[in-house]
Order: sequence, then structure tokens, then C-alpha cells
Amino acid sequence: MMLFLYVTRNAAVERNAAVIEILGNISFRYAETEDPSFCQEEHLVFLVKLGGEWFIADVETKYDWFVGMYQQKDYDIF
Repeated sequence: MMLFLYVTRNAAVERNAAVIEILGNISFRYAETEDPSFCQEEHLVFLVKLGGEWFIADVETKYDWFVGMYQQKDYDIF
């Protein structure tokens, strides 16, 4: 079983644009272990307001452990 919990930490709104800082917590357990595991990531979500509705314009991950681990290596995910 996997549990996702997202918490909004900061939000800044200025006219038709907004930036929201979101902390994502993921709890899970590998099949071969009894101990729980945990992963945490910070995201910046950029929003834009068009025609009175908010849309996600971009999402940046402040620290992506996967990218940090594999970006300098010869690694093909496909």
C-alpha cells in the first residue's frame, strides 16, 4: 500500500499569476521488507488565471532524487 500526502506550505498570488509551494510525502513498503519507507519532495506549482479560471502553467521539483541520482549516468529509462 502507498500513501500520498500533499501539504501546501506557501502561496503567493499576484493578479493573474500564482506560485504555490507543495510538500509531497509518500509512505510505502517494499514487498520484501517489513519496515516502511518514506520519500519527500518539494514542488513549486506555477498557475495562471485565464478567463476567470486557474490553470497549471508549470511544475518544478526543487529536489528530484531520481534526476539527481541518474542525470550524470548513462541511463535509459525506456
